[in-house]
Amino acid sequence: MGGQGVAYSDAEEANLGGAYRTEGVDIEPSGDTEGGYSVGWFDDGQWMEYTVQAPTGIYQLNMRVASAESVVGDVRVTLDEEELGIIDVQSTGGWANWVTLSLPSIPITSAGQKVIRLEMIGDAVNLNWFELVRTDALTNLSAMSFQQVGLVVESSVDSDGDNSSNLAEFAFGSHSGQANSQPVIPVTVDEEGRCCQTVPVAVGGTLGRNTYAAAGLVYTFQGSRDLANWDEPIHFVDNPSGLPTPPTGYHYLTYRLADHSLENGYLRVLVEEE
Repeated sequence: MGGQGVAYSDAEEANLGGAYRTEGVDIEPSGDTEGGYSVGWFDDGQWMEYTVQAPTGIYQLNMRVASAESVVGDVRVTLDEEELGIIDVQSTGGWANWVTLSLPSIPITSAGQKVIRLEMIGDAVNLNWFELVRTDALTNLSAMSFQQVGLVVESSVDSDGDNSSNLAEFAFGSHSGQANSQPVIPVTVDEEGRCCQTVPVAVGGTLGRNTYAAAGLVYTFQGSRDLANWDEPIHFVDNPSGLPTPPTGYHYLTYRLADHSLENGYLRVLVEEE
């Protein structure tokens, strides 16, 4: 992953949180609703870099942060050393009082490997996660209520070195042994004009209320009203017509938010090893 001055810059050599690994990035249990770890003591001048692989398009960066400081700094976001914008962080009233902030309208004009840097300006925040969500896939669906789809992958395995998790590639039916293969998650519209997410999954699995388990993977289909709480009920619906033929050994599942009255909503699928 690189070290001090390469993948991150931290004021101390020690991991002040004492969790997950020993390098200088300060990691601790997050205390957020979804559990896991967060980066703490993220203070003025410190930065972290992440390598991403993304097709061309318009994206939104969502970031989960918390801070007990009375006056909090900003997070500068750069892509390949070009500033994308500043996320203004306000006090959340506690180091584990998490909120989700967003930086919209991020253009990626060329496909391939990119480097995102998060740099702290001013007093400290805790950072749980960030995600880069494509938004222009819904350009032709501007009248629809639901404006975001996303993917969260609980693995960083990348044995073929194409900077895309092989867990994601396998989960969505592309070829993990082939460089530059990418998962594809179609955005679809159901018979009532509602935006859905259609996901190719391995056949022969077990379908739960909002999960599907197959081929050693568990897909959890999640909905949200606000990008902060991902417990909004979802419904599986009939697959739309006109979808491309799925990869061999895969079929489609399509889902949407259960509450038809919502004017705004969000969809994502979490992929974990079983």
